[in-house]
Amino acid sequence: MDLFPAESTGGLDWSSTPDAETHIYEDEADAVMLVRQLVVDRIDREPVVVLFWGSLDLPSMLLPASTLISHVESVVEVGPVFWVFAPERRVLLECRPSGEITVAVTPPT
Repeated sequence: MDLFPAESTGGLDWSSTPDAETHIYEDEADAVMLVRQLVVDRIDREPVVVLFWGSLDLPSMLLPASTLISHVESVVEVGPVFWVFAPERRVLLECRPSGEITVAVTPPT
């Protein structure tokens, strides 16, 4: 099952996810604030999250949600394309360089 097919832009196709919320950010500082707020609101109680970037040159990371919250500035600074997945809650967050951050609960597999 292909839950989130890739779009030609490299982002995820969220069209089959009815509860997906897309938020717009203006600049890097706005992205930091928005990602931090979404993680606090949707993922904060998660013991660990998986962080991965749009570049295979950067390693994926398994880290506590609290550590991600403390280091959001560094994450956004590394690159504007990244995903955060909270496995226990099945929440997925995608940040795109086009100024969009989308978050949703993924369907069970």
